[in-house]
Amino acid sequence: MVACSGGSDSLGLLYGLLEVQRLHQLELVLVHVDHGWRDESAIEAERLGKRAEALSIPFHLKRVVPGGQLSEEWAREERYRLLFKVYGEVGGQALLLGHQAEDQAETVLKRILEGANLWRCSGMLPLSVREEVPLWRPLLATSRDEIRQFLRERGIVDWVEDPTNQDPKWLRSRLRHTTLPFLTEQLGKSVVQGLCHLGGQAASLRDDLEMRAAVVLEQTQVKEGEWSLEGRTPTRFEAAALLFEAAYKKGIVLSRAQLKDLSRALYRGCAGESESKAMAGGRGWTLQVLGFKFFLKQ
Repeated sequence: MVACSGGSDSLGLLYGLLEVQRLHQLELVLVHVDHGWRDESAIEAERLGKRAEALSIPFHLKRVVPGGQLSEEWAREERYRLLFKVYGEVGGQALLLGHQAEDQAETVLKRILEGANLWRCSGMLPLSVREEVPLWRPLLATSRDEIRQFLRERGIVDWVEDPTNQDPKWLRSRLRHTTLPFLTEQLGKSVVQGLCHLGGQAASLRDDLEMRAAVVLEQTQVKEGEWSLEGRTPTRFEAAALLFEAAYKKGIVLSRAQLKDLSRALYRGCAGESESKAMAGGRGWTLQVLGFKFFLKQ
């Protein structure tokens, strides 16, 4: 199943898949989510439906029902919710998304500036799973210029230019049209590749930490929601990774401040400071460190 906005990135993904289809037997399904933010969006959705019909590809259209305060996060979550709904209806091997290199660079830069943990600066992944839906992003290493050149070479130039992508009130738009060009101008070279490289390194680090943390958490779990690191001497970095992963597996994302206090206490506790303790909590959960032990209650 291919998510298609009608922009150059998702059309590049679609037509690239059509070329692969000549060599491999693929059954494609096209799905479009109309946010309804612009008067033209309904017309663009209709055109995309006609394109799918001309290509003999099943087409599914979902429209967002406006609600609450419009924001990038709200729109993204609504888009995924509707895409997952269609995926649940039609099934398939995976949901394919047209995110490309500039999107990846923006994601990594945003996470860096937000102060994300080093291993969470990985950006988007080529292969991932969300709510049991496989997500594939095959264009993450491909630039927007390369995608548009691919389309032009095939006589396809009628992609949609969404003006909301130019609106500076949206953070993504400011990163794309102001911040990244400014950094490129100041450094004398594109920063996109550098940010994507950093994201890849962070992804490797995250995979390694997740794997090691899973082993340690399994070995040290005393009972449900309780772990003892007696006899172990993790570094501050490893202590933070253990606490983060233990919480993350339960659907809890610790803030930077929470993780800092908790990991410092756990590190000191494992180093022999038996009085070391810290606690963090949120809606319906608490995570407490007492010496070399920590407890997660929900």
